[in-house]
Amino acid sequence: MEGHPVNCAQCGYDLTGIGVGQSLAQCPECGATFDPERPLPTRAWPPAWRMGLVLCGGLLFIIACDALGWLATSAGWKEFASVLSEFLSFAWAPAWLGTPILGAHFLSARHAHPSERWMTLLGLSVAGIVVNTVIGFAWLLLRKLLA
Repeated sequence: MEGHPVNCAQCGYDLTGIGVGQSLAQCPECGATFDPERPLPTRAWPPAWRMGLVLCGGLLFIIACDALGWLATSAGWKEFASVLSEFLSFAWAPAWLGTPILGAHFLSARHAHPSERWMTLLGLSVAGIVVNTVIGFAWLLLRKLLA
């Protein structure tokens, strides 16, 4: 793993070069035991658009369904629009709140350092909910302007 930084799973201290040739070593910062030959795998964060899709994809799907219902109403398909409206009445809250929280959990578990996962989860959840709120209000404003 030469050239790749190795960080402590507990405190995030850079362990590069520490304990080389030993079966187990200790972090000089917090004392946590680690295996220098098998460091924690790190994954690069996805691009911003992909993270946005993970955090806000549920609401974007709900908006697409709402747009479809709006178009169905103007095309005269009232029954289809009514069914879609029932679906949306139950699905908006889980999409608005649940998708950012579940997406933040997925992203933080996969990409954040173990010592920073809960803070990353909290930050991404709040960011996702705020962005969902802005997107939702923008969609409602657009619908009012086009109606």
